[in-house]
Amino acid sequence: MLILSILGILIGLLNILLHNVWVKDWRILITLFGWFSLLKGVSQFAFPGFANKWIENIDFKWFQFVLFMMFIIGLVLLNQAYQWVLY
Repeated sequence: MLILSILGILIGLLNILLHNVWVKDWRILITLFGWFSLLKGVSQFAFPGFANKWIENIDFKWFQFVLFMMFIIGLVLLNQAYQWVLY
């Protein structure tokens, strides 16, 4: 849990330092993901007991669906950034 929380803090900080853009388009999603990662890492580091209880209550039937949706959101954001598919 300690390693995951430090990793979340590092990823969130890097994202916030390199891409802290507050505009009204798709780029704000990347900024919000960075802030969410930072807050999640800090909360896991500060309150490991609460994080363990939260993990125990996860319904893993939906876990693959959530991962698939995160993959789709990542592909959409990559397409927005690099314009691979023009529509």
